[in-house]
Amino acid sequence: MNDRGGRVLIVEDDPDDARILQRLLGRLDRPYHCEVVQTCAQALARLQSGSWDVVFVDHRLPDCHGEELIPQIRDLDPGLPVAMLTGQGDETLAVAVMKAGAWDYLRKGDLNGPLLEQTLRSLRQRVRLEAEVRAAQHELEELAVRDGLTGLCNHRHFQALLQVEFARARRYGSPLACLMLDLDHFKGVNDTWGHPCGDEVLRSLAALLRDGAREVDVLARYGGEEFVLLMPNTDAEGARRAGERICRAVAATPIETSVGSLQMTVSVGAATDEMGGVLTAADLVQRADEALYRAKRSGRNGVRVAGISDGPASQPEGFRQGPLACLALVSARLERLHVGQGGHGEATAEVVAGIAPAVGLTGTGLQIARTTAHLLGLMRLATPDRVLHTEDVLSADDRQILDEGPALAETLVRGAGEDEALAVALRFVRTRYDGVGSTAAQVGAGIPLASRVVAVADAWCALTSPRPWRPAFSRADALAILSAQAGRVFDPAVVEALGQWVEGKS
Repeated sequence: MNDRGGRVLIVEDDPDDARILQRLLGRLDRPYHCEVVQTCAQALARLQSGSWDVVFVDHRLPDCHGEELIPQIRDLDPGLPVAMLTGQGDETLAVAVMKAGAWDYLRKGDLNGPLLEQTLRSLRQRVRLEAEVRAAQHELEELAVRDGLTGLCNHRHFQALLQVEFARARRYGSPLACLMLDLDHFKGVNDTWGHPCGDEVLRSLAALLRDGAREVDVLARYGGEEFVLLMPNTDAEGARRAGERICRAVAATPIETSVGSLQMTVSVGAATDEMGGVLTAADLVQRADEALYRAKRSGRNGVRVAGISDGPASQPEGFRQGPLACLALVSARLERLHVGQGGHGEATAEVVAGIAPAVGLTGTGLQIARTTAHLLGLMRLATPDRVLHTEDVLSADDRQILDEGPALAETLVRGAGEDEALAVALRFVRTRYDGVGSTAAQVGAGIPLASRVVAVADAWCALTSPRPWRPAFSRADALAILSAQAGRVFDPAVVEALGQWVEGKS
C-alpha cells in the first residue's frame, strides 16, 4: 500500500454496500483498483492468486463471520492491512475484531469520503511503521549473529551453528571438516600502518573467503585475525585441498587499503570429525586449532591437517617416498574401505606421539612406533569383516585368522626392504600383554615397547571414533574399557600414560 493508491479487495455479499464503497474509493484523490468477492472462500482464493494493498471485510458473510476470515488472511500475509465493515456494531464487537487481527473497524452507516480517506491514511502510516519495525528487528538480529567489521558470522553464532552441523554429520554419517585460518604477520600491519588499515585487511580477507565458500559452508570470524570455515560433507583430503585453494587465493590477491596495496598470506589448520578422538564439536575445533599452530610453526602460508605428519622432526624417516609411502597409502585406503572413514592411522600416530614421552619411547623407537601406526590398515588384508566387526568372543579359528594380519603386514614391510625393527613392531602389535592366545614367546615387557604403545593408541582411537556398526564411546568409557584390560591385553604403564595425556588435553 502506498501514497499513490493501490489494489483493494472488498469482501462483501451485499451488492449495494459494495457499490457504495467502490464509489467512495473512486472519488478519492488516489486511484484504487477495486475487486469484489462475496464469500470467505472466494476471498482466500483471490488473496492467494494476486497481490493486494488493503482488504475490506464484511462482518457477516454467507460462509463465515469476518472475524473468522481475518486470522486466515493474517496467515497468508501478516503485513496486509485489513479493515472490518459492519452494519451495526458496538465496543464489544470492535474489541473482538481487533483481537482477530483487523487493523481498523468501520460502521457502514458512518462511512463517507473523509472517514474513508482518514482510514486509508492511517493504514498507510501503519504499513510504513511496521516496515520500519521489521527492518529494525532484522538489523538487531543481524547484529546479534554477525561480526560488525566483516559481516561474517560472529563467534557466538558460529558456536551455535557448529553444534547443529556436528549433530547433523553424526546423524547421517557424513564427514564434517573444520578449517581454522589465521592471517600471517597481521600484527605487523597494525603496528606499521595502524588499526584502521588492519580493519581494511580483515574486511577484504572476509570478502575473499566469502566468495570462495560454498553455499552450505559456515564462515565466521573466530576472533582477531582468525577465521573459521565449517565444510559439511568434506573429508580430510577435501579439507586439505580447500585450505590450499585459500592459501593460493590469498597469496595471489593484493589487498587494497588506504595506505596502498598489501600482500598477505594465511596459515590454515584443518580437522574432520572422522579423526580418532573427535567426540564433540569442541574436539573438532581444538584439533583444527592444533593443526593451525603446526602450520604457523612450519613457516606459515600453508595447510596442516590434524593427524597427518608434516615435518622432519615428527615424520617417520622415508615416509613420504619409496615403497613405504606406497604401503602407507594402501593402509589408509584399507582403513577407509573397512571402517567407513579415513584418518585412523594418522590419529593413532598422533596419540603415540602424545603418550610416548611418559613411557620413555623416544628417537628411533618413536619413529618406528609412529610408522607402525600408519601401517595398521595392512593387517585388514588378511582379516574378513565378520571377524573385525564381531561383538562375540572369538573362536580359536577366528583368533588364528586375526593373528595372520600382523604376520602379513610384517611380510609386506620386509618385502619392501624396510628396517627389521619396524617389521618386528608390526608382528607384535596385536600380541596380548599377558601372552594369552599367542604362540610367540614374548610377553609383558618382552613385547617391543613400540608395539605396546601402538596397541593402546590404536584401541583408543578405535573406541572414540564412530563406526558404521556402533557409535563412538565417550572418553571416560573408552578409558574405563582400556583400564579394565590393563595387565591382560594392554601394558598398564602405557594405559596410565594415555590417561594422563587425555586428562592433559581436557
